[in-house]
Amino acid sequence: MSSEAAPAVAAEQQTGPAAASEQKVASPGKKGRHRKKHKYNAIRQQMEFYFSDANLAKDRYLSQCIKEDPFIALEEFLKFNRIKTLTDSVEDIAVALKNSELLELSEDRTKVHRVTEFRERVNCEDCTIYVESLPPKADHEWVRNVFSAYGKVVYVSLPTFKYSKKIKEFGFVEFEEETSVQKAIKTFQAFGGVL
Repeated sequence: MSSEAAPAVAAEQQTGPAAASEQKVASPGKKGRHRKKHKYNAIRQQMEFYFSDANLAKDRYLSQCIKEDPFIALEEFLKFNRIKTLTDSVEDIAVALKNSELLELSEDRTKVHRVTEFRERVNCEDCTIYVESLPPKADHEWVRNVFSAYGKVVYVSLPTFKYSKKIKEFGFVEFEEETSVQKAIKTFQAFGGVL
């Protein structure tokens, strides 16, 4: 044991439980910042997904809103189910989008628009695979994580039953590039999987 370590132990023994409780009080601040950062990242990712080429090609409501006015009120997104699970505050959305490269806030920080123009994909079907026998508890994030091993996943569609909202255990995964589809098919065929 070095002579530098001994004073630290002695100081800890002298301060007792009071110091330990002070340390515990300081610790949640860091965890709180970490949770907020995680929350803002999740909001930013979800908002960037809403404005992605892959989503806008399929989302008639948001596409129509953008055609009417490229700047969409942040308040509108508080009605979206995914955003509702993350926040109920327009300010949280504004803070989350501060560092987005795809989206830009209006000067008054109440509206958002895409930085780049929407580009409709011509090879959308060639970049999409049908998957079945998904686990009943699978969700968009789980499917995205599984298939990200083969390339960038830009869209996941998981049809659900009307009343129970449970997934129908099949779905569609759209990749950014057609080569990713080939990688996924090759891998799944190697062990008899169904795609």
